[in-house]
Amino acid sequence: AEISGSISVINDMNTHIAAAAEEQSTVAGEVSQNIVQINELAGQTAQSAQQTLITSENLSELASQLGAMVEQLDTED
Repeated sequence: AEISGSISVINDMNTHIAAAAEEQSTVAGEVSQNIVQINELAGQTAQSAQQTLITSENLSELASQLGAMVEQLDTED
């Protein structure tokens, strides 16, 4: 009877351990997916920053051209 009770306790422990391991596996999978998403978002942010830089440079060039045109108009008067 004592051995049978011990076996039952061990079986219960094994069931709990298996359930905890399954939960850990699920959480690890979710963490992995989140890391992939963060990596993708970081890449998108870097691309957006690069595009913003290019756009700013273009806008600066246009502003310089506009300034030159305004100067030209002022000198014609």
